Parts: sequence; C-alpha cells; structure tokens
Amino acid sequence: MIIASIQSLYSIPSLLFEKLFAFKTKVTGVDSASDKVDWPNFINANDSIQSFKAFQQQFHSISVSEAQTFLSSLQSDVLHSEQQHLLYCLQTTATWTHDFEVFEAIVGQNTKILKAGDALEITAGVGSFFQTRLPEITIAGKNVALNENGLAVHRIKTSTRLGNYSVPVIIQFIDQDGKPVERTFSVEYTVVDAIRKQ
Repeated sequence: MIIASIQSLYSIPSLLFEKLFAFKTKVTGVDSASDKVDWPNFINANDSIQSFKAFQQQFHSISVSEAQTFLSSLQSDVLHSEQQHLLYCLQTTATWTHDFEVFEAIVGQNTKILKAGDALEITAGVGSFFQTRLPEITIAGKNVALNENGLAVHRIKTSTRLGNYSVPVIIQFIDQDGKPVERTFSVEYTVVDAIRKQ
C-alpha cells in the first residue's frame, strides 16, 4: 500500500506541472494582460520550469512527508493564483446595472399661449447629467448657463404684438459613445390678446 502510494506520487509533479502550465497558456492566450497576475513560481519563467523539471527528476529520492509538504505548498500557490485571477477577472469585467445611461436632449416651456408682455420660460437639458459631460445650450442665440439640476432655464419677454413666434434652442453634448451631438429645437408660442372672446 505504501509503495503504491509512493509510486503514485511520482506521476503527480508531472501531471500538475502539465495542467498548470496548460492553464497558464490558455489564460494568457485569451488575455495577455492576465500574465501580470501572480503565478506559482515554478511556472513563471523558463528557468523556474527547468528547476521544476530537475526537482521532478529527483522527486523519487525525497521522503513521503517532504513530498506531501511540497504538494501542500503547491496547493497553496495554486489557490493564491486562482484568487488573483478571479480578482483580475472581476476588476476587468464590465458590470451591468439597471441604471444604464441614455443621453437625449430635452426642451420644455411653461406655456404655449401668452398674453402680450407675459414671460415665456424655456427649460432645456440632456437626459443624463455628468460633471464631465456638461452640455452647451444656446437659447435665442444666447449661451445659457446650467443650474444646479443641470438644466438651462431662460426667460424671454414676449413681444407686445399678437401672433405666433418661435425661439431656436441648440443643445450640444457628448453622447454615451463619446461622440459630439448637436440637436436643434424650435420652441413655438402664441401671443394672444388679454381679453379673448371664446
């Protein structure tokens, strides 16, 4: 029984070495950056591989307890390497969350029908707001600063003449793909008489 156990130990270093080296080759073949992750010393470099092969040839001359110690150390190295690779994969994998980003321009106004001399309020912005992607908004030819909510609010004093009017709004922003986008809107309103017959 003991002799059979010792004989089975002779094949373990070779088998482990081949499997670990094949694993390293496959992982680095998928993502070469993963080669920066810690590997067990004996599969890190060719000289380490040569020293491992030399150890493998002398493996039959060590005691069973030394072989078990070596295998325990090897198991610890492999577990450490596994942990490092899992951390690497977690850190380099994109995560999906429910709060995905979509960018779209928005424009609003307080009313479409005004009396002569009333104030028209136009609100414009982009659907997602980030400090690094603040939009540039032009209303009626004027660049309008954004408020604390990331919106441009601009008040216009309407004409005293009755009729239909429009105000151009231009919104420039960077979309989710990093491309510059420009959207043009026309905010329309009507100025009516203060006393309007129904």
